[in-house]
Amino acid sequence: MRARTFGATPCATVTLIAIALLASLGIDQASANVDDAASARETYQAAVNDFNRRRFSAFEEKLKSLVGHPLAALLEQRKIRRNFSKYSAQEILAFRETHSPSLFAEQLFNDWLAHLRRRGDWKSLARYYEPQRSAEMQCAYLRALYNTGQREKAFELTPRLWVVGKSQHEECDPVFDAWLAKKHHTQAQVWDRLSLVHTSGQRGLGNYLRRFVSAEGKAMAEEMARVHQRPSRLSTTSRYARDTLATRRVIMHGLGRMVSSNPETAISLWKQYKASHSFGDEEVKRTETKLLKALAHLDRTSLLAPAKQLPIIGDARVFREVVLSLMRQGAWEAAFDQLADASPDLLGLDTWRYWLWLAAEHHDALPPEDRQIAIEAADALAKERGYYGFLMAMRLGQSPSYDHKPIALGEAELARLEALPAAARIIHLYYLGEESMARRELAHVAQALASADARLLLKRVWEMGWISDAMLNAMRGRAEDDLNLRFPLAYEHLYRQAATRTGVSLPLLMGLSRQESLFRVNARSSAGARGLMQLMPGTAREVARKLGRSQPSSSDLYQPELNIALGSAYLAARLAEGDGNRALAAAAYNGGPGNLNKWLRAYGNQPLDLFIESIRFSETREYVKLVLSFSAIYAWKLGVDAPFLNESEIEFGRGMKPKVAIAMHAQPS
Repeated sequence: MRARTFGATPCATVTLIAIALLASLGIDQASANVDDAASARETYQAAVNDFNRRRFSAFEEKLKSLVGHPLAALLEQRKIRRNFSKYSAQEILAFRETHSPSLFAEQLFNDWLAHLRRRGDWKSLARYYEPQRSAEMQCAYLRALYNTGQREKAFELTPRLWVVGKSQHEECDPVFDAWLAKKHHTQAQVWDRLSLVHTSGQRGLGNYLRRFVSAEGKAMAEEMARVHQRPSRLSTTSRYARDTLATRRVIMHGLGRMVSSNPETAISLWKQYKASHSFGDEEVKRTETKLLKALAHLDRTSLLAPAKQLPIIGDARVFREVVLSLMRQGAWEAAFDQLADASPDLLGLDTWRYWLWLAAEHHDALPPEDRQIAIEAADALAKERGYYGFLMAMRLGQSPSYDHKPIALGEAELARLEALPAAARIIHLYYLGEESMARRELAHVAQALASADARLLLKRVWEMGWISDAMLNAMRGRAEDDLNLRFPLAYEHLYRQAATRTGVSLPLLMGLSRQESLFRVNARSSAGARGLMQLMPGTAREVARKLGRSQPSSSDLYQPELNIALGSAYLAARLAEGDGNRALAAAAYNGGPGNLNKWLRAYGNQPLDLFIESIRFSETREYVKLVLSFSAIYAWKLGVDAPFLNESEIEFGRGMKPKVAIAMHAQPS
């Protein structure tokens, strides 16, 4: 790691309001900057200790000595947050503007909005509010609008918070009550929420909502609860003969429940009810979207309509399932038509290109102009770095593209970073050991800075040794082309030893670990997996027993050598079960062997590319793609000649057709 000390950095010229803010904080702009970085960090830590121990006079003295230094703003934030009432809206906004694009400045602004809510300053909240994630603050904004006379606007925004499948925060109640009392709600909204509530299992809330159902719909509201439990009740069509909104919504809800377990009956009933009831266009679209999603999982879309007559669904997840199902069923012409007529954004450009080419290659009667579109899409895709790009290059017999563009970080670039307070502040936080705050700031600032500055910051963080944080933020910081930064050879000697011992390829071990933990030795998942290869303690103990090793404790799994030894042995066992198929091994590693067996029973007769797309867990599906593509990049970096897919993977299921031309990896220069 290159040693580098970040010195004092004068803040940029600020507005008159910002200068007034500094004055209000008791800071003389003429105060001397602290030139020595280590001393500045020591002063900052002492000031934080003073603040936490409520020694505010000592805190003020240290804050004054840090004026102009990037760390001073963090102390200013603490001072402002301690007593928001002392500061005007203009001062809060000036602080935010001055320290943009830092996260702590945004957090201060959001905390100030929450302060306005607690104080009941509805006028200020209505004026300065910006969209917040929490439903509590969204409802507070509605209250602010309502209490400042903007009632129509408040009522206009209310449905998006009310039509949900759960109880909202009590902050919403005053506006909800007024909205309901003034009859601004519609029966369609009531029924939409009833359906959502039943789906989420909120029976008590469902009982509450029935009071808002019109008199003629009361009986059907109770019937919806019964149909939710027993969708087969819809088979007695005489119960639902009346063509009312209430009846139609009960039918829609029940069919959505029935279709997965009894698709033939569900579709038969839908066709009957669609003919006998006046379902509106939106009701038909919603119903058939839900039915198609379930039918696509079962490869039974033909129950609703012939492949060529299926509607193009605008919902991205349903569109994906429908087209994938058509390809699994061999309805290539219909799949191509769906893809050609839809926006690539529904799938993502790379997925759309690959699927379009795949459908075209199986469509013998495709017009020449359409085939040319597919060929051009394939040629463009083969030049991309990633799962689909590597797969496409292999299928076309071309060399894969890596497009490695290392980021240069010399003295001029370091000086440029020093002049950016937001970047310099992050570096100081890392030196201080404030890793959590540094990571949050890095994630925010890397996305907000200009591309060139973001890349330099990430490279600097990487050179300091925080490789995991640099990797994690490489995409949002537009540093994706520096493959040294994104794919370091961390713990290479330990992975080499494991590869020799287990027979698992070194690129696969490093690619999988990179995806699992970003090479953080202390990584721990929400499920309790630990270490570089993210082992569950129970799994680790079982592997250790089979290897004749002593039983590791949970904390032992943070030791790189032990974690890699046990993780590589576990991965080797998964590879052996799948005849060396890395995609199956990765799916079992992430999703569990039991789930892999379910997917194999359902889709194991498909070629590997369609099998991977058919994995039911989206996390595991993307995990497999990333492990394969990361393994390819590590093979390139390590100088290992290897095709993107091996023979076992190409021949999996029905085998990849048309014939696959294997291209080896070009060696890095």
